[in-house]
Amino acid sequence: MNTFFKAVRPNGSDFHSGQVHWLPAEGVIPAGGWVVEHPISERVGDDAATYLSVSTVETDCTGMRWPCRLLRVVPDDRQVCIPEPEALPHKRAAIRWRVTEELPAWQALGPQGREIETLLGQIESLTEDQILELSSAWTAVRDGAWWAARPAARWAARPAARWAAESAARGSAWDAARGAAWDAARGAVRDASLDAAWGLLILDLEPDVAEILLAPWVSVMGRSWEVKA
Repeated sequence: MNTFFKAVRPNGSDFHSGQVHWLPAEGVIPAGGWVVEHPISERVGDDAATYLSVSTVETDCTGMRWPCRLLRVVPDDRQVCIPEPEALPHKRAAIRWRVTEELPAWQALGPQGREIETLLGQIESLTEDQILELSSAWTAVRDGAWWAARPAARWAARPAARWAAESAARGSAWDAARGAAWDAARGAVRDASLDAAWGLLILDLEPDVAEILLAPWVSVMGRSWEVKA
C-alpha cells in the first residue's frame, strides 16, 4: 500500500485549522493505527475544506511550520485524488486517513534536517558578541555572488520545507537579538541566520551556492551544525 506523509503541530492537530486531530490526546499511535476522518464532509470536492490532505514526500507537506511532528499515513478511503495537480503535485486528498507511524520531525526539513534542527537551536542561543560578529560578517559578503545565490537557493529548496526553515530561522534570530539595542545588527543577524538555513536546505543539491550562503555563519561559528550520523 502506498504511504504518505503529514506534518502536524506539536500537539498533533493540523496546521490549517488546529481542529483536526491527527494523533490521539496522549500522542501515542495505537496498535493498528489512528484513523482520522473529516468531521463533516462525505466526499472530496473542489474546495480544500471538503477533504484532508497529505503529501507524497516528507519535505512538501502543505502548510508545514516548525516545530512539527511528522507522521506516516496510509489511505483509509478508496477515494484518494490529486486536488491541485499543477500547483501542488505532491498533495493528495481523501476523507479518511490512517496514521501508522511517527517519524523523526527533522525529516520534514530534508536530507540535512538534523543539521537544520541543530542550527535553529544554536541561533536561539547566540551571545551578544556572536550577534555583532555575525552581523559584520553578513554585511561584508553581500557581493554579486551572494545576490545570485539567494534566489538560486529559494528555487532549489522544497517550498514547504523552505518556508518552515525560513520562519523558524527568522523567529529564532529575532528572539536571540530581542534585547539588543542595535537595530541594524538585529536585522543582519536575522538575515544571516536565514541564509544559513537556506544553505543547509540545499547543501546536497547546490553545494557551491550553499557555501556562499553559509559563509558568514561559518566565519563566526564554524561548521557548528555538523552532527554525527
